Amino acid sequence: MERSADASISGHSTALFCPRNSSSRSLVSQATKSLMDRRDQSDFHKVTEPGQRNTQSLTSRGRLLDVSSKAFGTLTEFPLDPISEMTACQRALQQEGYLYLKAFWNRTDILSARAQLLEAIAKAGLLDPSRNPMEAIPKPSKLNRSQDKRSGSATIGTIVDQVPAIKKILFEGRIMDFFDQFLGGSSLHYDQIWYRSIKPGLGTAPHCDIVYMGRGTQNLYTAWVPWGDIDLRMGGLMILEDSLAQQQRLSPYLHRDVDSYCSNRPQPDPLDLDAKSDRNVWSGWLSENPVSLRERLGGRWLTAKQFEMGDLVIFSTKLVHASLDNHSDQIRISTDTRYQLASQPVDERWVGPGPLGHIGRHKRGRIC
Repeated sequence: MERSADASISGHSTALFCPRNSSSRSLVSQATKSLMDRRDQSDFHKVTEPGQRNTQSLTSRGRLLDVSSKAFGTLTEFPLDPISEMTACQRALQQEGYLYLKAFWNRTDILSARAQLLEAIAKAGLLDPSRNPMEAIPKPSKLNRSQDKRSGSATIGTIVDQVPAIKKILFEGRIMDFFDQFLGGSSLHYDQIWYRSIKPGLGTAPHCDIVYMGRGTQNLYTAWVPWGDIDLRMGGLMILEDSLAQQQRLSPYLHRDVDSYCSNRPQPDPLDLDAKSDRNVWSGWLSENPVSLRERLGGRWLTAKQFEMGDLVIFSTKLVHASLDNHSDQIRISTDTRYQLASQPVDERWVGPGPLGHIGRHKRGRIC
């Protein structure tokens, strides 16, 4: 396993990707001013346990987060209809690096898909049989076998294949209409659905998605979808404010590939180029420490007090993001999917029936 890219970040500041002047903010700034004002007034200092007086601090990767207004805040909700106000959408994403779309889908549709998903998870023996499956309480024996502390994620992709409703929501209808207009042409989705079932414990470390899927176009976007209501205790997506403006500074990291290896150096582990298993050469993490990374890059970690079923967060694959730790007793369920123009080059690892991902034949040697 190669070391984290943390150490490769330059200490010098760079020019902003999109200057924060009046002309670049025009449509969005007026409509979102009240929301942006409110995010600085939020109290994130403690998370109250339901029905109890004791409180719990916010953490990510086991590290206590600075939740002062200079270091932590809320995502700005896009206040307009995203499809009818596409120009404003495009400007907002260029400026902030993300779009937080509340109630993008009908909540009832997401709730129905969640019920089907949890039924499949229960049949796989992963949920506590004494509880309502919709609560997503993990089976005690499964909970004790916590996920890999480095991976920060438990993926059970085959279960998603048992729920056609999820693919229909993610690959048809409203979201494809959105990307057709947003990208200015016929859009394409990756066939891989990254399914995250985060048990109580550590969240995901800071990273950018492009290092996992950068062999096609660089104009690639992630759609993060919660398949349940996710409050601060359960944890959820965190985005590092203004990190899209750090592309020059993060260039050594952004140009790496988790499936590349130094062909002129011995590998720490034997590299099987014929392997059929899905395994990275390195983790792809930007840092293992969300606190020190924010101090180094600046900006604030942004999240939502509660993500709700029907919400959608779209962001650039070059945006730094992570997740809060899960301090609840439930499994936190979300998916990541990717979208681009159909006319542009595609990363072959993630398209076609049964995408093969990080298998041996997708490894690429390089001279280091």
